[in-house]
Amino acid sequence: MADGQPIEPVELDRSGDGALRRYQLRIPTDLAYFAGHFTQAPIVPGVALTHWAIRRACAAFGHEPKVASIANLKFHHVLMPDDTVTLELADNAEAASTRFSYACHETLYASGRINWR
Repeated sequence: MADGQPIEPVELDRSGDGALRRYQLRIPTDLAYFAGHFTQAPIVPGVALTHWAIRRACAAFGHEPKVASIANLKFHHVLMPDDTVTLELADNAEAASTRFSYACHETLYASGRINWR
């Protein structure tokens, strides 16, 4: 990855409390993950989406960054430079898991469940 390029989306807004959080995110056109993924039509790698969900869930709900597994992981549509999406996190402390989804209007881009250790 190139030095100086962002590795996180731009956070435009955040809302929610308790076990539900929402983040409106914009994908930077110079996101470091675009390097080599793919030159003619860059897309956000699924591993980046998963990483962003884990980081925000840890910050929002106080989880240690210790993931046991990621279940029901689905990538429905690709995210590209300058796309805006809402990341929704729904925490279930009793089950030690957090559901996440990336969506914009009626389009679901990615979803899954983080199971914590």
